[in-house]
Amino acid sequence: MAAPLAYEIGTALNHDDFVGLVQGPIPGCFPASGPVAYDIKASESGPRVGLLKIEPSLADERDPVCPPPSFSIYLDGPTSAPAYSAVTVTAIPSNYVNPIDYFWTVNGSPACSNTSTCTANLGSEGSYTTFAVEATDGGGNIASASLTVFAEYGGCPGCLGPGRTSTASDSGRAGSFRVERARTFGKGDRLR
Repeated sequence: MAAPLAYEIGTALNHDDFVGLVQGPIPGCFPASGPVAYDIKASESGPRVGLLKIEPSLADERDPVCPPPSFSIYLDGPTSAPAYSAVTVTAIPSNYVNPIDYFWTVNGSPACSNTSTCTANLGSEGSYTTFAVEATDGGGNIASASLTVFAEYGGCPGCLGPGRTSTASDSGRAGSFRVERARTFGKGDRLR
């Protein structure tokens, strides 16, 4: 919709000055309640020169009505923590219908219970742990989110990792060394 907008100024000529075109509503639909925003543009395709907010007095003036925001989940928690520490992540829902059912995974494996929080232990230094949740609200709407937490170096005093210094002895000769690269070895791995 576009309509001309003018205002009257009190001059000797007493005429209306053209301000621009009113276009809207913004963002193309009407809010269910409250004021409706319209752009004021210099011309049909010209730049925005102002904003007009109007409170409609009739309910049928709100057509089409904007759809409500969709159900979403945000995960709140740290992005890093000491290696091997317990980390709690909280699911924060928006625009939902009660009740909400939560299905959590940690590194792809089912974890925690049907609750808005999930606590799990991080792995070794330098590893990543991914918390993920899929939630279904009372209206059958589904939302999901994930948060990856880095296991910081220094959380395991006896562990080695890049940049860490440790001591060792070789045939009775003590000394210190700095680890430049580190690799986690598992059962059956051989050092060469």
